[in-house]
Amino acid sequence: MMRTPAFIDRRKHGLAHAGEADTTMKDNVCEAVAALRAVRVEGQIMVDPGVHRFQARASATRDGLTDSEQNVLIDLAISMTDKGIAQRRAMSVRSVQNRLLSIYQKLEVEEDDQDLVNKRACAVYRALVTRTINVETMIAAARALELWLEQRDQ
Repeated sequence: MMRTPAFIDRRKHGLAHAGEADTTMKDNVCEAVAALRAVRVEGQIMVDPGVHRFQARASATRDGLTDSEQNVLIDLAISMTDKGIAQRRAMSVRSVQNRLLSIYQKLEVEEDDQDLVNKRACAVYRALVTRTINVETMIAAARALELWLEQRDQ
């Protein structure tokens, strides 16, 4: 019988137990064969289910924001005002404010009854922590804003 790569790797690293048969194979041979066939014959890309679960958790918040909300969030992160965001994104100030309310809800930014925490700053913080945005995105957005401002002024 043929040994699977998983078994060979386990033997190589000394992880196979003495009582294991030399023909140890994947739990479900049919699934392994189907996956190999899909990769080899059909040219599909197969990703381990554990990776899918990790990606789903990591992108849960990102996937919850619409493209418009993502753009507003990025503009918020580079310190633009509601009016500035509205002009840049060609929408009304009220639309920007509605997007902000949705962003606050999706990023779980809580109300502060004592006005000790700035909701805008808190939203940016939550977006960075949840990896909805990153520093590179903010740097690129700041450059794009500079270009937009130059073109607008001409």
